[in-house]
Amino acid sequence: MSIGGGGELANAGGSFLIQNSIVANTANGGNCAGMITSDGYNLSSDSTCAFSNAGDLNNKNPKLGVLYKNGGPTETMALQKGSPALDAGNPAGCRDFSGILLKTDQRGLPRPGRGETTGCDMGAYESQTQ
Repeated sequence: MSIGGGGELANAGGSFLIQNSIVANTANGGNCAGMITSDGYNLSSDSTCAFSNAGDLNNKNPKLGVLYKNGGPTETMALQKGSPALDAGNPAGCRDFSGILLKTDQRGLPRPGRGETTGCDMGAYESQTQ
């Protein structure tokens, strides 16, 4: 598996599982190539990923900001107003592949947990205001 510039996912063999992620705006002519399996709540800006699990969105503009220092140790792309990724993550809470609730986003800011009135956002960035 490789992750190229702009979000392209390519899998040359074996299997690759993805969940609660955004794959978008690749400059290489398609977001996904090879066998990519959705575990749900993913968004692709084109149809090449063919996500088909619960909560998946294909051919949707994620409305991402530019890669920027939004806080935390790495740069992220903020979700813009009206993004279909807002509150579109797993309604049981964003979890890792072991089922552990992820209480923070990539920046270390809080994500909603199970039982809260709003779901977590898809991707690495959790909007703190809607």
